[in-house]
Amino acid sequence: MKDRPAVVEAFRHGKAVLGLDRSARYPEVVGRLLAMSRSDRCEAWRTHVETWIEDPVSRAVYEARIRASFRHPDWDESARTFFALVRGQGAIHR
Repeated sequence: MKDRPAVVEAFRHGKAVLGLDRSARYPEVVGRLLAMSRSDRCEAWRTHVETWIEDPVSRAVYEARIRASFRHPDWDESARTFFALVRGQGAIHR
């Protein structure tokens, strides 16, 4: 899970991130903000990154969504959400 801070940092700057769709780590953290690759093969990732470089509009959808909806929670909000989840109350929605 050491990659989460990098994803959050990228989102903080409005940048698109590519992740593996089989990773159980991402959905609860980033929802629909992360572009998901369906393959763990290097060739598929290279193709995806090349597409983003050659066609900036293809990644702009993610970056617009990130800028519109990502907000890094402060420590108080993180603590409230954590303890609500521990008590079984579900996540606190902003």
